[in-house]
Order: sequence, then C-alpha cells, then structure tokens
Amino acid sequence: MKLFKLLIAAGMLCSTGAFAHGVSEPVGNYNNGCIFNSHSLQISTEHYQVAHPKKMRYFGDESMIRFIERYSRTVHKNGIGSVLVGDVSTKYGGRLNTGHASHQNGLDVDIEFYLDRINPRDLDKPHANILVNKGKQTTNSLFNRKYYDLIMLAAKDPLVERIFVSPAIKVKMCDMTRDESMHKYLHKIRPWFGHTEHFHVRLKCPSHAYDCERQDPIPEMFTIAEEKEDALSWFLPPPENSVAAAPKKTKPALPMRCERLARK
Repeated sequence: MKLFKLLIAAGMLCSTGAFAHGVSEPVGNYNNGCIFNSHSLQISTEHYQVAHPKKMRYFGDESMIRFIERYSRTVHKNGIGSVLVGDVSTKYGGRLNTGHASHQNGLDVDIEFYLDRINPRDLDKPHANILVNKGKQTTNSLFNRKYYDLIMLAAKDPLVERIFVSPAIKVKMCDMTRDESMHKYLHKIRPWFGHTEHFHVRLKCPSHAYDCERQDPIPEMFTIAEEKEDALSWFLPPPENSVAAAPKKTKPALPMRCERLARK
C-alpha cells in the first residue's frame, strides 16, 4: 500500500487513460442500465470520426473505446476507408431521449454506412448511406464488398457479443460468403429490422463488471444456409391468429446503482 501511494505521488500511475478517468463499469443490461466512470471518444482522429457530436453520445466503457480505436485501425489498414461512429452512450448511460431502447451501459455502438473522411465542421450533418431497397427485403447497388468487410471485421473481434443488421443485409452477406469456416462470424451477425444506414455492435460485459447483465447465447445454427434461412424468415407473414393485443409496456425500474446517476 505504501508503494502504491508513493507511485501515485510520483505520477507514475497517471500515464494511462484508464487510471486518469477511473475504471469504467457498465451496470445493468443494454436496454436498462448505466455506466460509471465512462470514457470519451475523440471527435475526429486519423482512423475514425464521430457523427453528430452535438448529441454528446460518444461516451462508453473503456473496452468500447479501445474496440473502436482497434477496429478503425484495422479498417484503415485493410483499405476500406474511415470509420464513422454513430451513437455509443451518454456520459452516465441510461435511457436516451430519442432513437434507441439500448445504448444504456456503454457497450453498444452504431457504425454508420459511410467510408469517406468528413470535414470536422460538417460532422453534425447526415452522411450515412442507405444500403437497402425501399421494400427492405434486398440490398441496393450501394452495398459492396467494402461494406461486407466493414461488418465482418467487427464480427471477428473477440470482444464483440453480436451485431445487428437489416435482415436484407444478412441475406446478402450469406450469399457473399463462400467459405463455410466464416460461419462462426456470420453467426454473430443478427437480423433486426431498421439498421439500413448503420450496423449495431454490442460488446460482451467486461469480466470485472459484476453488475453488468450478460445476454442469453444466440440460438445455435451450424451452416451458412441456416443463417440465411433464419434471416429470410423475417420477411414471412406472421402465422394466422398469432397477432394478439400486446399489453402496454412499462419502463422497468432502473438498477439500484443507476438511480444516483440518473439524477445527474
């Protein structure tokens, strides 16, 4: 303990961002939680930029910040382009006023479908491309190998829990994947309506975050054909008599540890 205090006094432990900001800790689940000691993204770097910075949604767990830095370097190294980061979380996490039910504990991030550099003065303007046709069942001509690689490189990161894309994009990615060994990465990529202008990356709970709620595993599938069939099932009409009046949803109570942050 004496050595620890001496190191602090000497400034030897203040050289890392993690110590300077405190250890970040996601609490609760992705749809109902908060984050302690969140870390902030830079707005514009060599490899990534933050879209709509005036919204102040560029805070996250330290693992998220490191993921974006690592991922964007890999995207650049592979000649794909620059990463445009959408919403992560607010400084303390919790519910956002608009746009998402998730993004509450600093472990979700949207990656916009846009690969070019933007003048920092224009980052609050919309730039993302829509990659799905109006009928939402097929991708359009803008979806190409670079966007396939943009999503797949994220899926290959070991910290990524799952990725949400439009069902049409998941179908197209299955068609483009010839190597069956890539199934393990396609399996992380889950179909979800919306997500025509961006894809949504969700990281695993950090090992030290004991109050971070883990998600249930993705249902097992063993082949690319099964992955495609699952994505196509999103376009099927619901079974007859299956649409019942849904009860009105109520907001769940915040985890106890989040109540204090919610008042800030």
